[in-house]
Amino acid sequence: MRLYIARHGESIANEKWPDYDNPAEMNGPLTERGRNQANALATWMKKEEISLDAIYASSMVRTKETAGFVSEAYNLPLKLSDLIREGSTAYWDHQPIPDEKLTVYQDNDFHKTPYLPFDRAVPDMESYAHLVIRVGKFLSELIAKHEDQTVLVVGHGWVKNAFVDIIFNVGPFRRCSVFPEFTALSSFNYQKSDEMYGPWAMKFINQSEHLAVAGLERSLE
Repeated sequence: MRLYIARHGESIANEKWPDYDNPAEMNGPLTERGRNQANALATWMKKEEISLDAIYASSMVRTKETAGFVSEAYNLPLKLSDLIREGSTAYWDHQPIPDEKLTVYQDNDFHKTPYLPFDRAVPDMESYAHLVIRVGKFLSELIAKHEDQTVLVVGHGWVKNAFVDIIFNVGPFRRCSVFPEFTALSSFNYQKSDEMYGPWAMKFINQSEHLAVAGLERSLE
């Protein structure tokens, strides 16, 4: 399987973070800049002649909108999954937190406890370990369905971190921080039969050439 992983475009939650008090904004739509970023990603992928067999996105609005640009460009249906929602937007059993309660996201900050992956600041919410488990479940299902195909997954920053942790077998008490720019694209190959080097190979990570071409880069400082 050839796996592409992209982060969503800038949303109103990203634009206002952390200064907002409307819980619904946490699952709000893309900004105009975010839509331009998503369009730039779709345009670049087509220009580079990247073939796709399937497109997945998390069930959150910003990822659905971002993936929609690629879905339209490739004339492929968009498949949604709760398993790749942003970290701290699900309960410990992987069920989505309702939009009106999403301000708890600010209280359950994985950044505060990087060496306590099973810690959770809010009862019933997921820990970082729960996030890795649900992303791993999604990845297992993806491989079973698309082992010989090329797939794009549009997710979130914490979800991309979890993917990298799983793919490179980082372990529960260490964590990779990949800091993806909005719509940054990463590419991995899965080959079950490669016994010497393991099943995964990284081709590139956080590619954002499409943003530079469109003049949409921003500082991560």
